[in-house]
Amino acid sequence: MKGACLPAAPDLMVKMMKEVKPVTVIKQDGEKFEFSVKTLLRTNTNSFTIGQEAEFTTMNGMKFKATPRLVDGKMIIETDKLTIVREIQGEDMVEVSNHKRWGGTELSLLKLFI
Repeated sequence: MKGACLPAAPDLMVKMMKEVKPVTVIKQDGEKFEFSVKTLLRTNTNSFTIGQEAEFTTMNGMKFKATPRLVDGKMIIETDKLTIVREIQGEDMVEVSNHKRWGGTELSLLKLFI
């Protein structure tokens, strides 16, 4: 169709991902945790126990192994390429991801519903 301006598939996906509001569900049983992030496109669940090595999968499908730990009320999951720190601040959970490979830092604020 000449003259029509349709977005390319990757552009459309980027726009959709920016508008998606993920829902994070956290379950805890003692030292065992289950984090599920749900979007319209997919659900990603990671289960682990504090102090024990576990395999994690990011929302983009990257897999890595790490041993989660609790330090001063913060949950830390760290590899040589990635550090994720989560902590409760009031009624919010703040997550800071530092991607050492890309040199970028991402801050997420998750509303807690108890």
